[in-house]
Amino acid sequence: MLTALWQRLDRNPPLFFDDQLEPALAGARDQVFGMGLLRQGQPSRNAACPDCGYGCRVVWESNERTGARVAFLSCRTCGPIEVEPDRLRQWAIDVPQLLAAVKAAGRISGSVSEVVEGHLWHLGTAVWGRRREVYFLRCAHERVRAPVTSAIKTHPKAVLLFPDEAAAHRWGSATDNPVFALDSVVTLAAEGLAFDAAAVTDLLADAQPSDSAKPCPRRSGRVADIAKLTEAMVAFLRGARDHAFATEGLAGTPELLPRPTKTQLAKETNVPKSRVTRCFKDKSARELRLYWKTAVDLPTVMNFKGPTSTGPE
Repeated sequence: MLTALWQRLDRNPPLFFDDQLEPALAGARDQVFGMGLLRQGQPSRNAACPDCGYGCRVVWESNERTGARVAFLSCRTCGPIEVEPDRLRQWAIDVPQLLAAVKAAGRISGSVSEVVEGHLWHLGTAVWGRRREVYFLRCAHERVRAPVTSAIKTHPKAVLLFPDEAAAHRWGSATDNPVFALDSVVTLAAEGLAFDAAAVTDLLADAQPSDSAKPCPRRSGRVADIAKLTEAMVAFLRGARDHAFATEGLAGTPELLPRPTKTQLAKETNVPKSRVTRCFKDKSARELRLYWKTAVDLPTVMNFKGPTSTGPE
């Protein structure tokens, strides 16, 4: 239910238009507001023209009769069009409030400090197997990579939290830090955010290097299983993309193929279902989880180009 929130958190600025809240948050809207995770921002200075659809600049004028402020779209094609102020209302994610909720859910102790303005925060320390420093990183585009890597280079074991799997995937191997996406470890519960600390602890333990020079058979087997599942998801996405374009050509509307269930993936790849679940939770399976989420989004499926490699990172 918080998928849209995590995705928007990785944009700058992290805003929703008023009419986007209901479809984005659905039944979670009231709870998100109750937790203080959204605050009203400044009205938008641009909006789409209702007639031609082009983005237009908003101009505010005073009504000569009432003195009230009235908003118009300055559309070069359709002329000035009055627009309801509610259409321009925006809601910003309150990043400090959200990080405070994540800290409480994950039992991360210590005070929050902003390390790279607007991008990197030190959240404190958590005991996930052992005591670890925890950072949160958003909007990690090319310009901020250097200051971020410089800030955490002395903390190679610190955990990096990202808003979603796509953001974690883009970070890739920029640093050796263990990486987790909030959309994979944080859910919405009746009392607020719930953090799957057990899953994080298990994955961190799996990632620890062995004292033996010999490879761990269990780990090697899971890497092979992840590769099979990732390849199966890539094949599905290619087929789903072709199906969407074919149905668009025939009926005028693209159709999204149903995503395979994990049980179906287990049968297709000959990976036992119990191991499929472990594979999806594995720290190295970011690519697999990204394709899993991609498979339910029609525009992203239609834009799918395929990876250069189908194996896990």
